[in-house]
Amino acid sequence: MKIKLDTAVCRGGARCWENVPEVFGKDKRNHAVLLTADIPDDPQLQSDVSWAVSACPTGALSIVED
Repeated sequence: MKIKLDTAVCRGGARCWENVPEVFGKDKRNHAVLLTADIPDDPQLQSDVSWAVSACPTGALSIVED
């Protein structure tokens, strides 16, 4: 599983970096940054990332299957 972030769309909703800090961080404006685009084959982590993608209020996150 890979994740994609459209930084032009992110408005800093915080759902991703507050809930999945292993994958998402934040910049000085509190907008999301990817710490890794490749999500390990860990069912719980993949579930958490999938939730963050679906919870993103602006749709800035998407999952790209390998």
